[in-house]
Amino acid sequence: MTPSLVFVHGWAFGPSFWDRLRAGLPEYPARALDLGYFGPQHLEFIPEGSGPLVAVGHSLGFQWLLGHAPFRFDALASLGGFARFDVPPGPVRAMR
Repeated sequence: MTPSLVFVHGWAFGPSFWDRLRAGLPEYPARALDLGYFGPQHLEFIPEGSGPLVAVGHSLGFQWLLGHAPFRFDALASLGGFARFDVPPGPVRAMR
């Protein structure tokens, strides 16, 4: 089965961040969500087909997928992703 792809951009980007990659993958049903940095959010997503769903997150988009995605995915790919956006308080206190 061909997987469906859902892409989530990082901080200060928009869904067009994924345009060139999506253009190179025409055989995969794909959608790029919009976290709303430059306009309204567009996070509604209904996977196409019955195949697996692969979520791809860039930077803060990866973190959003980890904690806030309103849908289930079968696989997750990260491009520059991270689990925390800020510095844990411990190391900062240790530097004082």
